[in-house]
Amino acid sequence: MAKRLVLMAILVVAVVHQISSTAARADGSHKDQAVSTDDLFRQASVSTGPVYLGAEKKILWEGVAAATALRSHLHDADEVDRLMAKTLLDWIEGRASDNEPALQYLESLPARISRTAMGTPSPLGAAEYLELKHGKRVADILALRLVKETGWPNWKTGAVLLYLEKAKSPFANAAVIRFAAETKNQDYRDVAITILKDTQDAELPNKLRKESERCRASNRPLPEFLEKLITN
Repeated sequence: MAKRLVLMAILVVAVVHQISSTAARADGSHKDQAVSTDDLFRQASVSTGPVYLGAEKKILWEGVAAATALRSHLHDADEVDRLMAKTLLDWIEGRASDNEPALQYLESLPARISRTAMGTPSPLGAAEYLELKHGKRVADILALRLVKETGWPNWKTGAVLLYLEKAKSPFANAAVIRFAAETKNQDYRDVAITILKDTQDAELPNKLRKESERCRASNRPLPEFLEKLITN
């Protein structure tokens, strides 16, 4: 009887230890998850092209587990980082069901058009389709991809700019400003300026000042055509 009681006591201790260890691992896992998401977000913040897309994909794979970390970046100093945090959080939490179809449409369009007499997609036609099919709902993701993806053909850049001109999304302006500050294409700059001027964005001067500070930190001035918008 005594041996049985001792054995039972040992088993109870073992079970308690196992439960404690499992709980500790679970708690550590959540902490590691938050750190991992922050690391991915920082990587996405400073990168473009395939590196950015890889970080974005990993954040989306984490699903709701990434939500807390993304919320912590909604008030970052960098306006494009804010846009990225909001866009990915909306996507993860089910408020951006149009994102994937819109991106797939732009991705598949060249192959479909190549089989027609046109040969190359029409920027205006693509912009009008996006507006008709998705309204203003994909302005944030397309503005974010405008500055984060690289190597876009002219038709795609033109289509997204023309769509953003129609959508008039104040939140997307952070990416439009960044794009305008970095592109050397005068036609793209002209459309970007039109977008910024036509969008009712009370925070536009403040966004421009922040971009000016970012440019100065990189030892290059904000382009003059954007500086003029601060005081206009």
